[in-house]
Amino acid sequence: MKRRRLLSLLGAGSLSILSLLLGSCASEAPKEKAEAVPPPVAEPPAPTPVPEKYRAKFATTKGEFVIEVTRSLAPLAAERFYRLLEENYYAGCPVYRVRPGFVVQWGISDSPRKTNKWNQEYMPDEPTKLSNTRGTVSFAASGKDSRTMQVFVNLGNNAPLDKQGFSPFGRVISGMDVFAKFQSYRDDINQSQFIREGGSYIEMFFPKMDRITNAELLALP
Repeated sequence: MKRRRLLSLLGAGSLSILSLLLGSCASEAPKEKAEAVPPPVAEPPAPTPVPEKYRAKFATTKGEFVIEVTRSLAPLAAERFYRLLEENYYAGCPVYRVRPGFVVQWGISDSPRKTNKWNQEYMPDEPTKLSNTRGTVSFAASGKDSRTMQVFVNLGNNAPLDKQGFSPFGRVISGMDVFAKFQSYRDDINQSQFIREGGSYIEMFFPKMDRITNAELLALP
């Protein structure tokens, strides 16, 4: 009787030890898997080199004109104009400043989002190598080093602008007659309001304003 009870106790103890061992094995944390190596991040493509000379054709509500740009005249301006043309920024832009005998100006977009992308990207001034004579093209500015995306075509001999930081980077080579056809609101537009509200401001207060309908880079002949 005593022997049978002893064996029973030993059996129970052995089972308890075995359970503890199995429980210990089960509680061990699984080995961590090796983390996957992320694929290399592709570098953005290099920007297209700006040619020494290039042309751009502008279609408008009154006809077409072509601008030829010479990079050596004002390299920063020539590059900025090229980048704006690459992304078709000027398509749809109202021709908001028309002063007969003086200038025609555009460059604020109908879309405040598009305008704001460039409106704080200021360019330093550049030396004036070509006078602001009839047909030449310059970036507009509101002071020193303030050029962004607005451009104007000189409708007359505006040489006094040469000493004010306006550096022509190209000239109109065809379609100069188109500028005389644009609806003139002179300087009536509130540029700050136009930048904030976009095309809705123009449609509300200046419904006859002409527009750039498309602008594209051309291959030189």
